[in-house]
Amino acid sequence: VHTRVPAASYKERSTDLLPPQYATLAKNCLVHGGVLTPEPRPKSAHTVAAALTSPVSIFKLGDRWFAWETVVKAIRGQTSSSDALVYYTGDGYPKYTRESFCGVTKDAPAATPVGRRLGVVPPTTGLTVTQLPADPGTTEIDQVTGYVYTVVTEEGFESAPNEASPLVTLLDGQYVCLSGFSVPDPSSSNNKIVSYRVYRLVTGADGQSEYYHIKVRPVSLTATPVWDVDVTSIDAGTPYIYDADDGTSPTGVSEDIGSLLSTADYLQPPAALEGIVQMENGVLAGFVGQRVYLSELNIPYAFPLVNQYDVDHPIVALGVYKSNLIILTEGHPYVLYGNDPVSMTKMRWPENRRCVSADGVVELANGVAFPCEEGLYFLDGQVGQVVTEELFSPEQWRDLGPENFLSFFHDEDYVAINTDTGVGLRVNLKKTSVGVITEDTGATLLFIGKALGHTDNSVYLLAEDNVIYEWSSDASAAEYVWEKVFRVAGARNFSAAKIVGDFASGAKSVDLSLYDAAGTLVWTITRTQNGAFRLPPGERHHEMTIKLKGDAEVHRFALAESMQELSNV
Repeated sequence: VHTRVPAASYKERSTDLLPPQYATLAKNCLVHGGVLTPEPRPKSAHTVAAALTSPVSIFKLGDRWFAWETVVKAIRGQTSSSDALVYYTGDGYPKYTRESFCGVTKDAPAATPVGRRLGVVPPTTGLTVTQLPADPGTTEIDQVTGYVYTVVTEEGFESAPNEASPLVTLLDGQYVCLSGFSVPDPSSSNNKIVSYRVYRLVTGADGQSEYYHIKVRPVSLTATPVWDVDVTSIDAGTPYIYDADDGTSPTGVSEDIGSLLSTADYLQPPAALEGIVQMENGVLAGFVGQRVYLSELNIPYAFPLVNQYDVDHPIVALGVYKSNLIILTEGHPYVLYGNDPVSMTKMRWPENRRCVSADGVVELANGVAFPCEEGLYFLDGQVGQVVTEELFSPEQWRDLGPENFLSFFHDEDYVAINTDTGVGLRVNLKKTSVGVITEDTGATLLFIGKALGHTDNSVYLLAEDNVIYEWSSDASAAEYVWEKVFRVAGARNFSAAKIVGDFASGAKSVDLSLYDAAGTLVWTITRTQNGAFRLPPGERHHEMTIKLKGDAEVHRFALAESMQELSNV
């Protein structure tokens, strides 16, 4: 890993313009809290199944690893079950999987999981309604009604209804036999359907007619009435369901009336949906083109038409902060906020901050950070700012290639790696004045995908060698280099220095070097322990560069003109 603090402010490449707390070079080191710490290398953590020759996306679910050969966005889903839930887009139509049926073994090489369609394909066949007996011996009308049915998955997800049957007029004493039920082809629907629900058109006292769930008798008239009909009980040989008030001597239709049909507008999410996220109220969101699609509240498989919102530029990515959905586009960002997906407030952000990388978007505890053309932008729905504007000019920022950023949050920092060059950026979002570095992962280790460890808070990166690495976890840290230009009033001859750090009982070391204003090396001293020490005799300097190089953690460093001056340091 190669790290580097910007060598100049955005106005001019001159160390005169760097704030006092900035170094001019920080290679392979972290500089949090004024402590110089060697940054651990990424460590090989897992492998990808040999069947996947070109994986580009990974996801970690406990001890199971998923991988895809397409750009997939996967998220951990909210669930009350102990059976962990994952939603994902990018692998054909939107899907979900669970630990119980994902088909990926614990600790096995990362593989593509078994997924089911997010959304329920509704039945398309119409029902045949037969009135029995055909001649009840009266012409008195009981009611005018009609029927629809839905299919229900193993998860309890209910489809939209089929097209309503033609209205029929029931005479007094008549009941109904229904036929024509069918389950959408599982090979194309990818739904695990377990039951049918039948709804009958019921007219209330106010004259309004609505479809209500009813108890029915599957297969035969004498069957026990049920709310949900097992699909395996209805086949070509016994395709009948009866709506009758009695199994022996029916005098009309069932009087067991349940809830109002609620799934009439339950559309499936678009097949091309991408960028899936979940809001804190359980609503799933994704996008296609310039349109955002929201699921029903706590019904993640249903995407009603009224829950769609359009923006004026193609969408790049979505982010979530509290009840805000941050919509990042090729132009102005948008913010959708509210609790009910049908009545969200849409706000067009006043600043034109084009998101240049979907993989560069990171959700933080206090907002969303993403790379725009001018720098790293932070947005929480109320406040937005380019947090790197005092560190990089727009031109310097664009030289980093933010359009290729693969980003994540680690150790209080926004970390981004350019997947094309291996060069990246680290920004401490709490103290941006000391937290900016760039990183070079080396030509032999280019990262192309990321996964967040939901249980261990680790970050995992997929490299081009099809190996998954855990970020910053190798105990054998790389050798660091830290440099800073110092200027003092009047020429001075520093004859003593003091270093305080962690030298691991002499197992680690640091080289201290001094360069004059022309960049010429004056002296180098190697230290393997704490304490003050004398420096080689030399000339007086008004400007000098101090360089620390090694693998020991340095807590404090001081220069002085005598050993006595260091006694209280």
